[in-house]
Amino acid sequence: IIMLMILVMNLRMLIYALALRPHTCELSFGWRIILGFGLIDAVFFAVVDRLQESRQAPHWHWFFIGVSVSMYVGWIVATAVGIAIGNSIPSWLQTGLDFPLVAVFGAMLASTLSNRKTYAVMALTAVLAVLTYPIPYHLGLIVAALGGAIFGAALDQLEKRASLPSKEKV
Repeated sequence: IIMLMILVMNLRMLIYALALRPHTCELSFGWRIILGFGLIDAVFFAVVDRLQESRQAPHWHWFFIGVSVSMYVGWIVATAVGIAIGNSIPSWLQTGLDFPLVAVFGAMLASTLSNRKTYAVMALTAVLAVLTYPIPYHLGLIVAALGGAIFGAALDQLEKRASLPSKEKV
C-alpha cells in the first residue's frame, strides 16, 4: 500500500509531463532531462500559465529554468528558516499550518481552468473521485486521476482529428 501511495503521489508528475509533451518534443534530450529535473507543481502551473498567455513562446524553456531555479532557491531558504525557527513556533499555531498548502494547490489548479475541455476533464475527475470514494485505502483517487487523464487524452485526440484536413482524417 505504501508503494502504491508513493506511485499515486507522483502520478501527477507524469500527468504534468504529458501535458507539456507537445511543447517539449522539439527540444533536445538534454533539455528534456533538465526540465524534468525542475518539474514541480508550482513550476508546472507557472509555465502552463505562460504558455497559455503566449502560444508562440519560442524560448519558454528558459522561462521554465528561471522559475525552477527561483523555486529551488526559495525552497532551500524556507527549509533553512524552518530548521532555524521551527521549534520556537507554539504548538497551537502549528496546527493550522497545513491549510495554506491546500489553498495554494487549489489556487494553482483554478488558474488552469481556461476552456471547456479543461472544465470537462475536471468535472469527470471530480465525479469519479466521489463515485470511487468507498474504495479502500483511497485507491479511488487513482481511478479518478487515471480516468481524468485518459478522458483528457481522448479529448486531445478528438480535437487533433477535427483540425486535420479531410484527406488526412482517413
